[in-house]
Amino acid sequence: MKMHIVQKEKVAGKLKKGWRLASRPMDGGKMYNEMIEMLTSKDILVGGLAGESSISSKGNIIEADGDFSKHGYVFMIDENESSIVEELQNMFPEVEIQLIQDLLDTNKQNVDKTIDQLLQVTPTSKFVGELPPLPPRSTLSPQHQQSSHKKDTPCPECPVCYEPFTPPRRIIQCTNGHLVCESCHAKPQLKVCPTCKNVFMGRAIAMEQFLADLYQH
Repeated sequence: MKMHIVQKEKVAGKLKKGWRLASRPMDGGKMYNEMIEMLTSKDILVGGLAGESSISSKGNIIEADGDFSKHGYVFMIDENESSIVEELQNMFPEVEIQLIQDLLDTNKQNVDKTIDQLLQVTPTSKFVGELPPLPPRSTLSPQHQQSSHKKDTPCPECPVCYEPFTPPRRIIQCTNGHLVCESCHAKPQLKVCPTCKNVFMGRAIAMEQFLADLYQH
């Protein structure tokens, strides 16, 4: 993956060439450390990220930064030199490449939405607390793999009724990728996403398939 820090006035030109804004890095991860090193070496205090977030040279990440427009530099990824799937696999090493690709395709290559969905279903300690990682596939038989997935992988819950999204429960997503169960979505009082207040866009088919693979019988 090739990451650059770019002056704001050059962003439009880079976007036309296929570059994109870098997503929020995992705290303490390779990309996180690389961003801090780049900021420090160039004596830049803050660098912008996708979703109008930012990261400072001290390692502080600000979501929905109100001063985003004031920052003179942003982090960008040259898509001609990197792979989105590879980047996401580095962030979520316990998720299979094909599942990541399926989510990206369903989300029309929207990386931020895909990351948000992966965070909801993946026990990644850097993001959602110190949860146990999935057991290595190579050390378990297929039967043990299935039972271990069910036992060790916490299933995400609907933020409204707190019932798990275990298959075959249908899942609905908003335009930002947040999830609720179909039963709660059918309630007349639930008109917008309870997490971000955006509208719902339909079923999260890729997420249902993802969970079906994790919790298959």
